[in-house]
Amino acid sequence: MADLRIETERLVLREWELSDLSAVQEYASDPVSVQFMIWGPNSEEETQQFLQEAQAWRVATPRTRWEMAVTLRGEERVIGGCGLTADPKVPGETQLGYILNKRFWKLGYGTEAAAALVDWGRRELGLKAVWCTCHAENRPSYRLMEKLGMKRVALWPKHIQLRNGVWRDTLVYRLTF
Repeated sequence: MADLRIETERLVLREWELSDLSAVQEYASDPVSVQFMIWGPNSEEETQQFLQEAQAWRVATPRTRWEMAVTLRGEERVIGGCGLTADPKVPGETQLGYILNKRFWKLGYGTEAAAALVDWGRRELGLKAVWCTCHAENRPSYRLMEKLGMKRVALWPKHIQLRNGVWRDTLVYRLTF
């Protein structure tokens, strides 16, 4: 399969390149941009490792991860990432994830990128369901999921322990086709 490229009105989602390091590190190392993530802030080595893993995921057989750089259309500037992760034991279902550099929050880019990737997965992968989680206090993230038509299906109290030792509550959303 050729490298995946998805275009929207304002964005291009494309495969990660090792040369994306500085753009990814800009948000992956920023405590505000990653405040609700289960990873980060990243060292440069951790970001390099992610990009190397993304190279392996794109050629894996069968492919189960589609991690995409989110770029501004016409500029090819990386502003974040969006991905789908499938569990081969649960055919037709995948997990959605996304992150944007804080400089691009509140502009609708996250919803646009996630909607495009989910639609691609439904059409090209034959997905029957997509699920997503977020920190229970991350209102912008769960609002994005709701804009995609996802429904809240669970609250997992004290679900994940973060790097700082604090336990977080997790919301679970799901969309079926």
